[in-house]
Amino acid sequence: MEIENYNILNASLRAMRRAVDSLKKVKPDFILVDGNIVRGFDDLKVCGIVKGDSISPNIAAASILAKVERDRYMRELAEVYPFYKFENNQGYATREHIERLIAFGKSPVHRDSFLKKILPEGALPQIELEI
Repeated sequence: MEIENYNILNASLRAMRRAVDSLKKVKPDFILVDGNIVRGFDDLKVCGIVKGDSISPNIAAASILAKVERDRYMRELAEVYPFYKFENNQGYATREHIERLIAFGKSPVHRDSFLKKILPEGALPQIELEI
């Protein structure tokens, strides 16, 4: 998983770069990024805006689209892994999500770096769910 390999910031920047590179007929004049780190766009004009989703309508719209897509994906995962109630927690470390991780172990979609942050060592049962 890219987030595990690069961390969430660098994985996000890589995804943004791929999105820009995938534009076939249009080269953007300017790129807005929500945040203060904008590495990897040396060939383009780019502006990082802290709290950009509350300042820029463009960033706000992109944020809404991203959340809608994330929620759709989490509903799909909830069908495959109903134990975790992904449709309710969207993968966040809610009390219910943590309780279900402890009860059922991790799934193939759970990131080890996420689990290390939210669970004490040895809290997970030694089972792993498979599809």
